[in-house]
Amino acid sequence: MNSPPPLPARVAAFRANDPYAPPAAALRSEASGSRMYSPLQVAGGAVLGGPIGLAYFLWANFRTLANERAARLTLAGGALLMAVLVVLLPILPERMPNWPITLLYLLAGRFGAERWQMTKQAIADSADYTFHSGWRVVGLGLLCLIASLVLLIGPLLALAWFGIWDPMGIMAAVVA
Repeated sequence: MNSPPPLPARVAAFRANDPYAPPAAALRSEASGSRMYSPLQVAGGAVLGGPIGLAYFLWANFRTLANERAARLTLAGGALLMAVLVVLLPILPERMPNWPITLLYLLAGRFGAERWQMTKQAIADSADYTFHSGWRVVGLGLLCLIASLVLLIGPLLALAWFGIWDPMGIMAAVVA
């Protein structure tokens, strides 16, 4: 006794022979493609997230582009930047404004992403890549800011604790 094929097989056969079905075209949708950060998003994430944000957003784009060597170099450069900042912050003048360092993050993020990754127009024109949400940049930027503060303030507090660095002149007043 021949029984009819199971229902899913019959539905699949009908869909394959449906004359009214639209052609199977590869249409670009928001769900398709790997997501990348545009150069402005990288710069914004670097300004908001500090040195950790700069390293993270560049690293994430290199990973999306499958450039593992550049991703590793970005992480090493971020660690070196953190070490340099920990060394420089205690010796900078007290009244030095923060904006020059922030401007360096912004420029490094923007031009690094444009030069070694993809421009905004190249991402928009690509069928393989789409943009991350701006809200994602803000959220990850804030998380990177917290990580930057912890990694920068921790060593500075240790220097102050051991009396190597006296940021507010408290130890000089106590000794005198």
